[in-house]
Amino acid sequence: MSGKWADAPQWMPFADWDDVLGHIGCCVVITVAVSRTACETVTGFLYTIDPEAFHVILVSEADKGSGIKTTCVFSSTIQHMEVVSGSKCTLDLTGDDISVLWRTPNLVSVESLNNRKQALLQLLSEQRINFEEKEGGAVDVLGGALKIEQPYTPNSCYSSNSLLLERMQTLLRRCETLSAVSSTKS
Repeated sequence: MSGKWADAPQWMPFADWDDVLGHIGCCVVITVAVSRTACETVTGFLYTIDPEAFHVILVSEADKGSGIKTTCVFSSTIQHMEVVSGSKCTLDLTGDDISVLWRTPNLVSVESLNNRKQALLQLLSEQRINFEEKEGGAVDVLGGALKIEQPYTPNSCYSSNSLLLERMQTLLRRCETLSAVSSTKS
């Protein structure tokens, strides 16, 4: 995708796709129409531009420094886009910085996850349900007809058989309720 483009919107500050690629990670300021008479500015680091619709994806620091957020700016709302020059305005979106975008906080401790898995395996054994532990922590049930992934909750069950899925989710909910009741008694 190199060369000039004929269908780029007027607000596009880049000459061609090679120019876009050269500015990935640069700080940009976009003026966005929020109504017929009002505009706002959106600032962030250029992540990508949709090659067909020309929507712009920016990344920036989330409020109160709680990570990184992504923003999609629809091309139909963009009035003006400007690349901010300066060394402070670049983010390496090819190395470790980009992996932060897709990293989610670990909301379940490793110990809790192991306890849940052991409780699941015990439940399946007690119910005489055939299962197999897989690499990565997943548990295949009934020869792969159902799969239970971390964090081993009713919402982490997957099956194309809706009846089997519903029954396993019910069983796991009952197990969660019993363990919640027993932990409050201790």
